[in-house]
Amino acid sequence: MPHVHRPARPRPRAPAQARDVVSPLEGEADAIEVLRQLLGGSAQSEIRFTAAEILGKKKEQAKAAAPELLAALNDTDEHVVSVAAAAIP
Repeated sequence: MPHVHRPARPRPRAPAQARDVVSPLEGEADAIEVLRQLLGGSAQSEIRFTAAEILGKKKEQAKAAAPELLAALNDTDEHVVSVAAAAIP
């Protein structure tokens, strides 16, 4: 049977509470540690996605998050996997 290409689902929009938790941390020194915890420990895929997305924007500083980003490659949400793969420093 031939492989049927399915169009990718649109990128999820993080709920307001996910952006409220993560966005204020983007410029703070401890942001990477908080983002690591959110990526590795949140039950909400939108929060994991947002954490990976921000870590991807901070590649140089995000080297410490490499273990969490690598673990996120096995996430059950395809969007988290995609963003985590792009964020790996």
